[in-house]
Amino acid sequence: MVLSAGQDVVLDAARLQQTGADGGVLVQAGRDLMLGTVRTTSSDKLRFDADNHMNRASSREVGTSIQAQGPVVLRAGQDLVAQGASVTSQGAVQLDAKRDLQLLAAQATESIDDASRHTEKGLLKSTTTSSALQLERTTALGTTISGRTVVATAGRDLLVRGSNVVSDEGTILRAERDVSIESARGTAHRNEDRQQVTRGVMGTGGGFTIGTRDRRSGLDQVQETAVGSTIGSVGGNVTIVAGRTYSQLGSVLEAPGGDVGVLAKRIVIDGVEVSDKEVQSTFFRQRGLSVSVGAPALSALGDTGRMLGNIGQVGDARMQALGVAAAAVKARDAANALAQAKTGGGVSVGVSVGSSQSLDRVETITTKHQASAITAGGNVTLIATGDGKDSSISVRGSDLTSGGMLTVLADGKVSLTSSQELLRQRSESSSSSAAAGVAMNLGSRGAS
Repeated sequence: MVLSAGQDVVLDAARLQQTGADGGVLVQAGRDLMLGTVRTTSSDKLRFDADNHMNRASSREVGTSIQAQGPVVLRAGQDLVAQGASVTSQGAVQLDAKRDLQLLAAQATESIDDASRHTEKGLLKSTTTSSALQLERTTALGTTISGRTVVATAGRDLLVRGSNVVSDEGTILRAERDVSIESARGTAHRNEDRQQVTRGVMGTGGGFTIGTRDRRSGLDQVQETAVGSTIGSVGGNVTIVAGRTYSQLGSVLEAPGGDVGVLAKRIVIDGVEVSDKEVQSTFFRQRGLSVSVGAPALSALGDTGRMLGNIGQVGDARMQALGVAAAAVKARDAANALAQAKTGGGVSVGVSVGSSQSLDRVETITTKHQASAITAGGNVTLIATGDGKDSSISVRGSDLTSGGMLTVLADGKVSLTSSQELLRQRSESSSSSAAAGVAMNLGSRGAS
């Protein structure tokens, strides 16, 4: 199968499939070769009214797919760019760009917008509960290059971002200038709000309030994700050669059945920082007229009743006997309180008008380091040479693992440093209240 153009070749969400045992696929462009995407979308909307709805929406960038039993060759006279593509072969895969070669990730998005509101009405009060949820998520969909062997070459720069290049017997990446193996970013933003408002008569036992009570809680969360690239070979070697700089950020080189070798003037191996920011908040406010009633006799009777109720929940006979004795003491106290109530000072009544409110806010920021890694069943060799003392190797917060020899060699400086992760938390709290009222004691001698 041959596709050839004197200028550009653009394949957006195309499907090329070669099934013959003796064939292959050749796509070549005199200028640029672009394996692009087509965006697909879907949405669902369910709306009851302005306060009650469920909305869902998603999109996905679909890339080009090339499948072959034989070899696959993609060749560009200038730039070769593949985004969200899949190139797989049972034979060899060769990517060749005279200028830049880029293997990039496509994107998928998801959004949710839900809201609900309902009211429960009682005899003397009503409670309205409202909730809302918004979610926006972006995910990286990487390019995959897979073959028995894979060779990718660039006349200038070679970039792999959030994508995978793997082989059975050997993987080679080569660029005249820079080779960059990077991670692709994703984000998720979640916002939740809940509010409960009660109006009317509220309270039980010795008091009640006529007014409004407002409770709110909120969560606002932003999460970053990083999808690293993987350059690997199952049974062969992984070899990377850069004319200037090799950089690896939050990504992996692995050759469980072979060696890993990197040659450049400068080598930089580092992780990437991903952060998670979360803000939780709670709010409470109450306004209205409050009436409180206090009576020692009623309080003592209530304590006695609660203790007798708890005795029935205890299985041990001795514990039950101990509970009965304690309840008898409380009953005696209740009888004394009733006797005192007959002679005076038995009931107190308070009436007040006012408001109170409180606000709590907690902000948490977490920064994590997603490490790079180089792993080989055989040898791992990193060599920085060709630029004198400016030829350097820097490895920060990353893992180098070798089943054989581990060699890190530079004409200039070699730097091996650790990374750090951060957790920052800040809390804020405030409250206020204001009230005005009167209090009275009622007994056999009248009010005071």
